[in-house]
Amino acid sequence: MKVKQGQHVLICGGGSGLGLGVATRLLQRGVTLSVLDLRLSDATRAELDAAVAKGGSCAFYEADVTHGAKLKHAVNAAVNVSGHPDLAFNSAGIIANKSFEDTDEATFRKVIDVNLHGSFNFAQAAVPHLKAGSRLALVASIAGLTSNYGYTAYGVSKFGVVGLATTLRYEYAPLGIDISVICPPEV
Repeated sequence: MKVKQGQHVLICGGGSGLGLGVATRLLQRGVTLSVLDLRLSDATRAELDAAVAKGGSCAFYEADVTHGAKLKHAVNAAVNVSGHPDLAFNSAGIIANKSFEDTDEATFRKVIDVNLHGSFNFAQAAVPHLKAGSRLALVASIAGLTSNYGYTAYGVSKFGVVGLATTLRYEYAPLGIDISVICPPEV
């Protein structure tokens, strides 16, 4: 799916990292962008504003992927303002680079909660607004295909995201909604 000028894109986790990089590139293509994240720094706002000056429009919605109801509220608010999304993109995620022996239960739960439950929560919030021809994209990692030393929680969470996207693909392909899972190497 090539995103075009005037289309609405939701990016969850668009305040930093991969999500911010995708957001600025899409704004330069002239999209209507809804950025969902915990917060936006002044530097991030300036970067998004600079990209807006080249084309699209951008609105920020405070959202936390670990709180399903609040995330649904933010997605609904974005849809009410900008319409149904042509692309719903989740790149919200965290990493804990620790061996199994060094990973405590709280760290493991937090990584699973943000990366896997967050992907589930975003899909639950976004999919009801998708129409035939639109796409849900979930960012996993190459670690979701082949994990590595020190990725106890991260690798498990990203394997789960790959599995979630695969299942959603079976369920939503008959409705004309495309599901993608993106597995980049280290970013």
